[in-house]
Amino acid sequence: MARETRPVVLVRLSPAASAVLATGLLRGVLKPINGCVYFVDQTGTAYLAAWPYGYSLALEGGTPVGIQGAGSGQVLKFGVAASFGGGHAAELPRSSLAATIPSGCSGPMMTLHLIRQNEP
Repeated sequence: MARETRPVVLVRLSPAASAVLATGLLRGVLKPINGCVYFVDQTGTAYLAAWPYGYSLALEGGTPVGIQGAGSGQVLKFGVAASFGGGHAAELPRSSLAATIPSGCSGPMMTLHLIRQNEP
């Protein structure tokens, strides 16, 4: 997998917006693209991932390698197939986000939370 050369950021919902998540079951992988973490579904469509407040980047030697779950501490590395809860966030106001989205990160957005890593 090609290494992301830009610093990677995790788009997170504000604490107030974090409790409101759609509950659809989604399967796919996480991938750093243009400095943000995207969810790539089984058809290859990439969605900018918006995580509940408390999720963070998982780091190895200072390099982002995936995401770390809020509370559980569960780590999911980029490129590993997993199941997520969430849904399309086309109506999500930017004010629901904890920080500004970097300029290179665009496209449809999806709220996500990690359910489980898929069995190999």
